[in-house]
Formats: sequence, structure tokens, C-alpha cells
Amino acid sequence: MSGSATQFVYRPTAARRLRAAGALIFVLVLVGTQIAWSMVGIGIVGGLWPGPDGWEWVYDVVDTLLVLARLVAVIVTAVVFIQWQRSVTHNLHVIGAAVVDPSVTLSTWGWFIPVGNLYIPCASMLQIARRSVPYGERPAVALVGAWWASWLTAYFVAAIGNSLQRRAETAEPWITAVTVAIIADAIFLLAAALAIQLVGRLTRQQQARLSVRSPASA
Repeated sequence: MSGSATQFVYRPTAARRLRAAGALIFVLVLVGTQIAWSMVGIGIVGGLWPGPDGWEWVYDVVDTLLVLARLVAVIVTAVVFIQWQRSVTHNLHVIGAAVVDPSVTLSTWGWFIPVGNLYIPCASMLQIARRSVPYGERPAVALVGAWWASWLTAYFVAAIGNSLQRRAETAEPWITAVTVAIIADAIFLLAAALAIQLVGRLTRQQQARLSVRSPASA
């Protein structure tokens, strides 16, 4: 038996929104802590204040723990965020979209396709924003653009910082590398904050649109 009403059943997204937002907030806290700790390291290496005996060992241990905690948090956040994105993309069919492009599958796996992951997740989110908007509201296109631009910028700036840090052999290059990493983390904080706003806004808009079951705009 076929038919969109039978094939596509609405997937509740409120719980997934809360999980995604909660994970993003936790990442915000971790990244903020990492920025503060990096600034401590810059202060000691730069001679702004004296470090205690053995501070290098303590700094490296704490820094490693923060990096590992952040890695775990980012993985968990990626899982719950993609689950939320998959659900709201699926619900476009329930709204009445004849064609969903990128598809639910591509929206999920597009994050892991080399080169494609620079565009597919943003295209998926733009599709959700445009087709989920209730009548009388404006789609969150600018919010999607700001989120994705800040995410990509943070990624590329972090790559530069990592490259500089691998080559740093003295204090001055190390301070430069860590400063670049702090800038990348600050941009990442912006991206995460925008993602929290985006998850909340698109979930609310889609629920409002679904409540009237109006056909999606072309």
C-alpha cells in the first residue's frame, strides 16, 4: 500500500531538539574552559605571570584531558544533532514536499562525504528552513548562512592553528599558534550558539507548519 500518509509518519522532534541543544551547551562550556586554559598557558610562557615548578607537566595533562573531553562531547553532539536533522528532513515529506533534495539519507551521510561535507549539510538545512516556515513568517535562511559560515571558518582557522603548533619549537611560535587556536575556538563558540538557536527555531517553525498540514512551498 502506498501514499504519503501511510509511508511518511511524523517523527516528533521536541526531545531530539532538547538533546541536541543540551549537547551543544555542554560543548560550549568545554570550549570556553579550553580557551581560558590556553590563555593561562600563553600568560606563563609569555612571562605575564610566573608559573609554578613543573607547570609544563600540569598544563599538558590538563590540556590533554580537555581535548579528550571535547572530542567525546563533539562526537556525542554530532550524533544527536544529525538525528535531529534527519527527523526534521523526514518530516518535510509529511508537510507535503513531493521531492526532498538533499534526501533524508544524503542529509545524514553528507557530513561524512569529503568535499561534499562543505556544502551538503548547509543545503539540507536551507531546505528545512525554506519548507518548514509557517505562513506569515520568514525562513531562517540568514541564520543558516551565519551558522554554516562560522562553522567553516572555525574549521579552517583551527587547521591553520594546528599546523602552526606542530611546527612551533620555541615560545614565540607556540604563542602564535595557540592564539590562532583561541580565535578558532571563539568562532566555534559562535557557531555552536547559532546552532542552538537554529535547532530551536526550525523545530518550532516545523511544528507550527505541521499543525496545519499545509502543502510545502516549491
